[in-house]
Amino acid sequence: MSSSLNLMNPRSNEYDVSVMAPPSSSRNSNKYDVFLSFRGEDTRDNFTSHLYSALWHNNIETFIDNDLKRGDEISQSLLDTIEASAISIIIFSERYASSGWCLDELSKIFECKHDYGQIVIPVFCRVDPSHVRRQTGTFGDYFSKLGERYPEKMQRWGNTLTEAANLSGFDSHVIRPESKLVEEIANEILERLDDTFQSKTTIADAVFNKISRHFEGSYFAQNVREAEETGGIKDLQKELLSDVLNDRILRDVRSQLNRLARKMVLLVFDDVNNPRQIESLIGHLDHLASGSRVIITTRDKQVLKNCWAGQIYQMKELVYTDAQKLFSQYAFRGGHLDSSYTELTDKAIKYAQGVPLALKVLGCYLCGRSKEEWESAMRKLEIIPHVEIQEVLKISYDSLDDSQKNIFLDIACFLEGEHRDKVISFFDASGLEAKIELSVLEGKSLINLDVFDQIRMHDLLRDMGREIVRNESVDYPGKRSRLWHHNDIYEVLKKNTGTEKIKGIFLDMNKVNREIHMNFYAFSKMPNLRFLRMYGDENKCLVSHLEGVPFAEVRHLEWARCPLKTLNICAEKLVSLKMPRSKVQQLWDDVQDLVNLKEIDLSRSESLTKLPDLSRAKNLEILWLRGCLSLVETHSTIQYLNKLEDLDLDYCISLTSLPTSIHSKHLKELSLRGCSNLKIFPEITSCHMWRLELTKVGIKELPSSIECLSNLQYLYIWDCSELESISSSIFKLNSLESIDISNCSNLKRFLEIPSCNIDGGTGIEQLASCKILVGFAFCIVVPHCWEPCETHEVFCGLKHKSQRNLDRRSLGRISYVESDHVFLGSYLLGYEDLSKRDDEVSFYISTIYGDDVEVKQCGIHFVYAQDSTESREEEEEDLLRYLL
Repeated sequence: MSSSLNLMNPRSNEYDVSVMAPPSSSRNSNKYDVFLSFRGEDTRDNFTSHLYSALWHNNIETFIDNDLKRGDEISQSLLDTIEASAISIIIFSERYASSGWCLDELSKIFECKHDYGQIVIPVFCRVDPSHVRRQTGTFGDYFSKLGERYPEKMQRWGNTLTEAANLSGFDSHVIRPESKLVEEIANEILERLDDTFQSKTTIADAVFNKISRHFEGSYFAQNVREAEETGGIKDLQKELLSDVLNDRILRDVRSQLNRLARKMVLLVFDDVNNPRQIESLIGHLDHLASGSRVIITTRDKQVLKNCWAGQIYQMKELVYTDAQKLFSQYAFRGGHLDSSYTELTDKAIKYAQGVPLALKVLGCYLCGRSKEEWESAMRKLEIIPHVEIQEVLKISYDSLDDSQKNIFLDIACFLEGEHRDKVISFFDASGLEAKIELSVLEGKSLINLDVFDQIRMHDLLRDMGREIVRNESVDYPGKRSRLWHHNDIYEVLKKNTGTEKIKGIFLDMNKVNREIHMNFYAFSKMPNLRFLRMYGDENKCLVSHLEGVPFAEVRHLEWARCPLKTLNICAEKLVSLKMPRSKVQQLWDDVQDLVNLKEIDLSRSESLTKLPDLSRAKNLEILWLRGCLSLVETHSTIQYLNKLEDLDLDYCISLTSLPTSIHSKHLKELSLRGCSNLKIFPEITSCHMWRLELTKVGIKELPSSIECLSNLQYLYIWDCSELESISSSIFKLNSLESIDISNCSNLKRFLEIPSCNIDGGTGIEQLASCKILVGFAFCIVVPHCWEPCETHEVFCGLKHKSQRNLDRRSLGRISYVESDHVFLGSYLLGYEDLSKRDDEVSFYISTIYGDDVEVKQCGIHFVYAQDSTESREEEEEDLLRYLL
């Protein structure tokens, strides 16, 4: 949950975001912004004085110890000063470690870093960071000499120096000249301090106060949205114009706007939710004079886009240290945390999750109350959010249209954390334009996307949405649109009090401590149910069958360990069907139009015997049947699922056959591990499958159709005791990098590996100078040679007389099995041209420890780059040498 701030030049459409620090008192309760730790005789009169001057000119409250006479013991007042600073800058110089005073300062700084989250920035002034990190060089010499006086402190000081040098900082050897280094440090401090502002209005106010003197006129228009809603926009306009023009006489507005357009002004518009509000105050932004600046704060990023904002500052949530300071300021007398309330304070801060408004409101609400009252208040907040917080957060929600509100509430109650594509599919199947609606919600900072494209929502916004739903019917959960609390769902299902109002149910069965004996018609009384998710380690919803027409409108149906034996439902609006570990034996009997269906998960449904006709599930992408022990065959229609990406049939031990071919060109994953009764491998035409693993599969042959997997890179065939042959068509797989065949005891024919005996090992003879060797492909057979439970990583490498190892590459791991291993791989030489060498070069196989590995059979195929002295017609493939 965040808001946006923009600083813009309306004339040129170029935007300068330059958020500057206000006086420290408006930022936090620290006495100083920065504490400088330095060795006086090294840097006081040069670098440190220049840095202090730059910080002072930027209004950064900085402490510098100008006491030239220092004793052996650091004073308590100085320790208190370090603790009262937001940031510590450590200026490491060559003789920094010669001072016990400096090292005691350093220890205190890191104590504050660990205890209070103080920001620490190291600066390496004409000293190598590695010397500080390891206490070596001249820096280390001074440190060792000091250790003769304080041997008991050396280990603690050394550890702290290492920790400090490992932090991200500034190196004078890297950033030159010194003036540039000072400037970059000052800018870094400003950015760090800006992060501790309490709200977007505070930031805008700070920038306004800092730069307004550079303009011919300035005005800060607060609460613009509220002024429009209460009919006060005209009064605000009069005040703005008279203030900026310094003219208190009432005049014609048009003439005043003309005069405004001739002045270089700074204007702040706070809390804008529609660009028309700005136009109502000053007309079009591009009418302002050149050099003017406009700052806009808003809850809706689209407002800034409509005003052609080029750069936007996104508000950040407060880090824990700053959140604790802000909360304590309102919750405790004097702003100091009461240590006996530490655990309760942590709960309150966790609830607020860095939102300044929530921290202030909670602090005021809990101030002066007993621990018992705090505990009671926190329990209540888990169920009913604080009214004052909700009123402010609800402003953005109230600006949504009905479609957007429904999507927001569905995400708040059910879909937070789901992948964006799944959410879009769910809403599209509900007849909503999901992409544009999600964009609106994201623009208003009501949702956001994480790095995995999952929909995220701040906990306070989620709680607000759920409170809106709870207020639909406070006393009768069955009359609400969405149910998520396990107690409410228990009451509705147990007492059969569901109604047509219910659109979704989200039940964590792990939280239900009693069984729910459901009525046969429980779901038939909810004809508008669109979302059903019941998950957990144990099924608590007991019912033998369902009557009526349940789930006719359901898009997402998830019921872990479902007790039903059949699921004879109308599934035409289903997007996702997930019933892992269920008792289901079969789904529906008839052919249904499943155009919306994208996912089926029936994994570990041990009683499932057959699948329905899926011929009309044209958009099905995922079909998971792993561990369906009773499944004998899949329906023939799965061969026509053109968009299928993932087919998981692992450990379907009764499965005897698949369709003769699977035509999905999008298939990425095919899992057949443990299908010991599957005799024939299907023809697959996918160009997206990159890995195929066949473990304990009952096939007798890997057919020639394997060549259709044009992008296959890795082929693993393990423990296939019935496998007799592998087609040589695997050589047509241009992307194939590795084959691993293990414990296939009945394998009678694997390709054709010619061999010859060569005395002296795997010698590669000198090649003609017209060819440049760039690499080679190889196939090796390694016999079983290790004890049970041993696993070894195997390498291939090259060596020659003058230099033992040219390079070594890993082939993979070999586990204990009672059969030979086959590896197919390649070796690229890079810049090493072995054809130019006069001495013998050998190819060898070894373990990670360098021990030689016996090679039973080996074939090598050399690859050359064409030399300019040789015509293309003369280039041909050579097969030079094989090892027995």
